[in-house]
Amino acid sequence: MVNGWVITTGLGIYGTNYMKRAVVTAFGWPANRQEDAVYPYTEVDGPGQELSGANKYTLTFAKGEMPPVDGFWSITMYEIDKGWWFVPNALNKFTVSPRNNLKPNADGSLTLYFQHDSPGNDKEANWLPAPQGDFIPMLRMYWPKEQAPSILDRSWKPPSVALGNRGSPSLRAGRHSGVACTAVRKYGDRPIARIGAHLLAQLVTPEYHLSGTNGPRNRDGRRGSAGELPGG
Repeated sequence: MVNGWVITTGLGIYGTNYMKRAVVTAFGWPANRQEDAVYPYTEVDGPGQELSGANKYTLTFAKGEMPPVDGFWSITMYEIDKGWWFVPNALNKFTVSPRNNLKPNADGSLTLYFQHDSPGNDKEANWLPAPQGDFIPMLRMYWPKEQAPSILDRSWKPPSVALGNRGSPSLRAGRHSGVACTAVRKYGDRPIARIGAHLLAQLVTPEYHLSGTNGPRNRDGRRGSAGELPGG
């Protein structure tokens, strides 16, 4: 884990590691090789608190430190309580990437906004709408650079998600209640959608983290392929 992001490499070629192959197939068949795509994701902010749409967050890439790829990068977001669905929103916006004509800051850095409500018309190009409950942002890096800086050797690291304004206690307390969780099976007090991949990952090897590559389904039940929009 790097700055709260789970980074999985080494997928797509398994040799005789049949358990790893089976786990990846169960959660995200097929999986791209790391030379083609890497999919870091995070469930927490910088201090390690779980991400919730009751709060407002930012993700800032310093000038010259955008995700290093020879293809393209994007960030998608998934609801946890409803099983890793894309987040419905009035803009029908399910990804944020340079294709959105992102607006840089005056110093050349780039700030993205993860929150339920609009950060303002002047920032909406950089906004990825969040649900009211818990969520997972996933950074999709297609054709990641192999030479430093590179995510493959960790010479490039995604920055931590920063907490902006914290929501009201009533919103935070209610994010696991009501309709959102009536159909969610639980393991202890945590939704299966959150822990399933982590439990199975531990069956493979202690150091292996399953990133959920290509695992989330679109709302019509299809798995999104690596390059399919809006998942791409």
